[in-house]
Amino acid sequence: MRAYSRHMINLSPGAFAAFFQSLIKGSLLEGEEVRRLEETFASYIGVKNAVAVASARLGLWLGLKALALEDGDEIILPAYTFHAMPIMVKLAGAKPVFVDVESDTFNIDPKLIEAEITPRTRAIIVTHIFGQPADMEKIAHIAQRGGLFVIEDCAHSLGASVQEKKVGAWGKMGLFSFSIGKNMPSFGGGMLTTDDRELADKVRGLESEFRLPSKFFAMKSVVKGLLAYLLTRPKIFPFTTYPLLRLLSLLRSDWADRSVEEEVILPEEFPPHWRQKMPNFQARAGLEQLKRVDGVNASLAQNGAYLCQALEGTPGVVVPSARGEHIYLYFRVLVENSGEFRQRLLKRGVDTQRDDMCACNRLDIFAGEAKSCPVAESLPAKSVEIPNNVNLSRENLDYIVQAVKEVAG
Repeated sequence: MRAYSRHMINLSPGAFAAFFQSLIKGSLLEGEEVRRLEETFASYIGVKNAVAVASARLGLWLGLKALALEDGDEIILPAYTFHAMPIMVKLAGAKPVFVDVESDTFNIDPKLIEAEITPRTRAIIVTHIFGQPADMEKIAHIAQRGGLFVIEDCAHSLGASVQEKKVGAWGKMGLFSFSIGKNMPSFGGGMLTTDDRELADKVRGLESEFRLPSKFFAMKSVVKGLLAYLLTRPKIFPFTTYPLLRLLSLLRSDWADRSVEEEVILPEEFPPHWRQKMPNFQARAGLEQLKRVDGVNASLAQNGAYLCQALEGTPGVVVPSARGEHIYLYFRVLVENSGEFRQRLLKRGVDTQRDDMCACNRLDIFAGEAKSCPVAESLPAKSVEIPNNVNLSRENLDYIVQAVKEVAG
């Protein structure tokens, strides 16, 4: 039976072993692995400092607070991004200023940035989206001229480089995610990278007031990771998850999408339950996962390049453009009738995901910052993620390509 999951969880046996080692040694929540991961990760990215955080979004909030922003300070960021990023900007007391994205890479358009810079602008947030690094040379030059900080959102692009310099090493700070759908999942957690020792110390000082999660949280994180790992395996997915997805499709239910998406809410203040530290077991798992991330990226990049080549010129399908290095963590195509496109692909055994990014400039929670960003606004309805993972053989990829061409036709 042919059936391919929209996204495979890149957990390794070593990550699960790391959890059990922490459990047996009594170092589930506290231990030396957090410090070791910080040092190892900083060396990998090529920066002087790395600070372990509970999530990339929390890292952004901590980093912005460490910059001592004042009310009314402005942060430029792409209109097309994950909604959590501008939410963190608002919760840090700053004003998000949205800039449209490029129509080929979906990254922030450097040509449009300077027009949005005002005397209140403090920083530019760059999202390296789907594994495609932004044009950091141009953006760094703009920021330098304006005396602005550059903050890199590297949640999709861990290990990718621009001019042989890894993302997360270009700006004032870089933010990374180790959540379940990323290329280095570690049962959660993230990292803030910086060459600025003073900034790193301030972030550590702010984070020192946070608490470690409970053992129940640890157990729940690993169980969720194990279930996601198993249910997306090539020999399990066709006989478990796929039949459920087909049933939901027949019932015209979008539960499968909603179950993995977040509700877009802007809290009145930073929620207390977000104030957590990275526990030791996540750091131990992260040390194991970091060893294999380059191999994962190489496989994803090779598959992504093949999919682009094979689908190029398919009527009704726009494939991603690669400018420089692209690791294709998420392989997104643009189609006109995305709902029908997905249903017809699912009948052929190809599971897909609808867009989980947003045209944030049009979200109700940012009504005060609303503006026209036509490219960003066109993407959510058209963007569809098709399978790309390390377990796909050339034969599997050819089947997916043929299914996409049949549906598009």
